[in-house]
Amino acid sequence: MIPAINATSYDSKYFYGFDYLRIISCFFIVGWHLKLFGWDNILINPESHATIPTFADVIYANLFLMAVPLFLLISIFLFIHNRKNKPDYFKKRIFYLIIVYLFWTVIYSIIYQNGLKTVNILNPAYIMSGAGSVGYFLFSLIVLVVLTELLIDIRKYLSENQFVVLNIFLFCFSLFLLIFRIPLSNMTGYLGIYFLSLWSPINFLPYPFIAFIIMNFFEKDKLVKIPWKLFAILTFIIIVISATEWYVLPDKVHYLIDGMSITPYARLSIVVSSILVFLLFLGITNESPRIIKKFSELTMGIFLIHSIIIFKLPEIWPELYMNLTNMNQIAITFIFVVSASAIVTYCIKKVGIV
Repeated sequence: MIPAINATSYDSKYFYGFDYLRIISCFFIVGWHLKLFGWDNILINPESHATIPTFADVIYANLFLMAVPLFLLISIFLFIHNRKNKPDYFKKRIFYLIIVYLFWTVIYSIIYQNGLKTVNILNPAYIMSGAGSVGYFLFSLIVLVVLTELLIDIRKYLSENQFVVLNIFLFCFSLFLLIFRIPLSNMTGYLGIYFLSLWSPINFLPYPFIAFIIMNFFEKDKLVKIPWKLFAILTFIIIVISATEWYVLPDKVHYLIDGMSITPYARLSIVVSSILVFLLFLGITNESPRIIKKFSELTMGIFLIHSIIIFKLPEIWPELYMNLTNMNQIAITFIFVVSASAIVTYCIKKVGIV
């Protein structure tokens, strides 16, 4: 089980805001998979090009889907922070992540794929998607940690300003890949799936670069609190981008790839929104209550386990998804899934299985 990464660094800095952000992201993930605000429309309807997005569509597409990018951004930022005075930190961290990824991929294969005998374990899609599960997060995290370590090695040969410029360039290039992912997918033939699928690490390429940029300002105490002007500018940009996306999306390409009419993570609005929310919580300096810290330590486990509980619930409760139009029913189910996932996570951490 992956615990929440300890935010203690060489200077004993603890990022209290990340405790809250992990919990919120955890709720977003469960809420998205349980359709907390009811069934969406545009997200899953390939014929709904002319349909105005519903409240649920906007909440899911522009709010809840920030959860995975936020988890990744927190993890990469803390990896950079902890890596500074710990030369062996990368080896220990990457080994741990690989073990956890393999463990959960086997579990997901047994549950979702009817065991390892029925799947092609050498299939890149199977590997990257974590056996067609939320395990794609772990694979993407491994890729991003390796990329981050590579950037740390490159940093030795550059001045501080050169390294910042490099990350700005790479951040812009990664956005280019996301914005033009459909033409690029058409140009690359069978490799196009890696530009379009929700489980592709390409979706999350901007986050190591922006993490380095944020860290550079943070270390100089220039970004302890986000300036209101920057907040206003980013908010305006997010609104404009989101409105533009809703006007030109959905795209049937994504429906064919992932069963959704719009891509979950490769949208520019998700990238910018995740950065803004991250900056807001980075600026929290008040110590979080003990219960918040303890629950925050369970969030990654909840993220990895909740989908299994949701998958198995209909076997016990066949009418579950037929009743999800009732808001009280949805709320009770949400609380149950979060609570059950938290309990299982706590037990696994106590036993020390992983």
